[in-house]
Amino acid sequence: MKMLNEYIKPIIYDGLDVQGLENLNAYLYGDEMAALQNYPPVGLPYCAGYACGYYLVKHFLKKTGKSIIEATLLPAKEILDAAEDFWND
Repeated sequence: MKMLNEYIKPIIYDGLDVQGLENLNAYLYGDEMAALQNYPPVGLPYCAGYACGYYLVKHFLKKTGKSIIEATLLPAKEILDAAEDFWND
């Protein structure tokens, strides 16, 4: 959790507006996988984006009391807005 909070979250947060598979790849899969596809690195370990997303959604569900089924149908912006405090842990 220390690595997530102190290292991974700030990098992911700074990349929330990144678009295009070539730019998103390292955020989702980590630098190692991005390098294999000749995409730019961002400083993240393997699958850091997925791990961060897991904890973000877990935080959102606990905070809002919504079910995972309800959350699945929501726009990402609604989840990110409701879970804004996640980035401050």
